Parts: sequence; C-alpha cells; structure tokens
Amino acid sequence: MRGRGAGKNQNTGRCVDDSWDYGLRAFGCNYLSYQRWTITYLADGTKTCQNQSTGRVIDDSLDYGLRTFGFNGLSYQRFTLVC
Repeated sequence: MRGRGAGKNQNTGRCVDDSWDYGLRAFGCNYLSYQRWTITYLADGTKTCQNQSTGRVIDDSLDYGLRTFGFNGLSYQRFTLVC
C-alpha cells in the first residue's frame, strides 16, 4: 500500500525537504516535489519514505546519521511511528 504527502512540523511550520544540492533538511513549505514523499507500507508494519524529486528514501544509521539514500531495502530505511 502507498500514500503520498508532505511532512510539516507543527512548531516551526517547516516541511521535510530533500534535494541534490542540500540533502535532507527542514525548509519553508513550498510543496514542490522536493517536499513530496511517497510512503510505502511494508508487510512487517514498517514504512519507507521516498522523495518524489530525488527518488531517495529516508535512511538512518549510526555511521551516517539521518539522510536520504538510494533504496536498498535494509532496516536503515524502515520506520515506524512511535507516539
């Protein structure tokens, strides 16, 4: 299953943005493709978030930190929402 949208911070009003020039960052919302994400719901209950402009997915590791990276299907790119 897939969904699409943008991520906007309630406090700052900035959106999750990814570009080749600046990488993953919070930036003023303009709703261009840099701020649009495709969420893929995986069978194990996790999700991946792929940027519609760069095609990269959100990735987090101890070695490289939070970033976007080409999809590889590893656990670094799978997320759950914990509230």
